[in-house]
Order: sequence, then C-alpha cells, then structure tokens
Amino acid sequence: MPITKSVSFNLSIKFSLILFVAVLSIIFSFFIFFINQANKSNSLWLKKSADKITNIIINSDENKIETELEKIPIFIIYSIYDNDTKKILYSNNEKTTLLPKTFGEVKRTHVKDFSSDSNLNIIYITKDISKKEKNLTIQISKTIEYNFSKGPFSGLPKTITMAAIPILIMSFLISLFITKYTMLPVVKMTNSAKSIGSTNLDNLLP
Repeated sequence: MPITKSVSFNLSIKFSLILFVAVLSIIFSFFIFFINQANKSNSLWLKKSADKITNIIINSDENKIETELEKIPIFIIYSIYDNDTKKILYSNNEKTTLLPKTFGEVKRTHVKDFSSDSNLNIIYITKDISKKEKNLTIQISKTIEYNFSKGPFSGLPKTITMAAIPILIMSFLISLFITKYTMLPVVKMTNSAKSIGSTNLDNLLP
C-alpha cells in the first residue's frame, strides 16, 4: 500500500475512534449529571416532606392527622411510629420496614422488594419528634431505581446506536479525504530526500 494511503488510513481510523469515544464520554457524563440532579431533587423532597409531616403531627388534631397525611405525594413512603413500642401509628405502606435512624440526614440503603426477590435502592430520612409526652419517629423513604426503559429516555440507546454508525463512517471518510491531501507534501519531501545522494546534493526539497 502506498505511503500516503497507508498513513491516511491509519490516521482516519484513529480519528474516528477518538470521535466515537468522545461522543460516548459526553453521553455518559450526561447520564451521571442526570442521576446526580435526580438524587439532589429526591433528597430535597424527603427533607421537605419530613418537615411537612412534622407540622401535621404536631399541629393537627388526632382525628385530622390521617386526612392531612393523605396529601403527601404517593411516591413518598412514610411511617410514623412510637419510639418506645416500635408500633407504627401512621403509614401509607403496610409492608414498611423500620430502618436505622438517620437523625435528619438523608441516607441510602437497600430493602427487599416485596414484589420480587431483588433488592431496591432507596434513600430515606428519619426525624424524631415529641407530642403529648410521646416520642415519635418519622421515617420517609423513596426508591431511586431509575428505569430508562420508560419515559423520555426509552428510545435513547437505539437512537445512539443508529446515529453512531453514520457518524463513524462520515468521520472516517472526511478524515481520510483531509489526511490524504495534507500528507502529500510530506510524502513528496520523503521521496525527494531518499533520492538525494552524493552526486546531487544541490537538490532542494519541495
């Protein structure tokens, strides 16, 4: 294979691979950013919900607490239990598991998924309060299993795959075209240098 074609081909392959890796890195960074933002948003929701439930428990009459708690978003799983007896007084999930206390901090853990044999990733927060000489604990949790098979990202993997092939082909052809002509002067200089000997030292390189 001629030097020009060989060098151009190798450079084009490397350029296409670098471009492909760069695109994948951008996409990966986007997903990491999305997940981090989602975690921050979820943590903020938990803290706000903990404050809201605290206000309901302390300031509402006993017969109005359940009605007020129904206003909590369904994706927030809450339980209010007695610290001494561990008896759950209010909850929107009958299969709630009491988790180690976090004392107002949001933490991440795993719990058994009752609908399958797998574990769920959740974030949760606990907060201790007192009402009528009772020591209560509010526990609020939310699953953080991000399902990309549904929603706006459902077709993203297929779209990326379909877009990557023409991008690689086009980048290869364009870089091949560019490197082929940019390498011509170098090849001419190389060939001229090889032809210079003791009898023609006065020849100039192009």
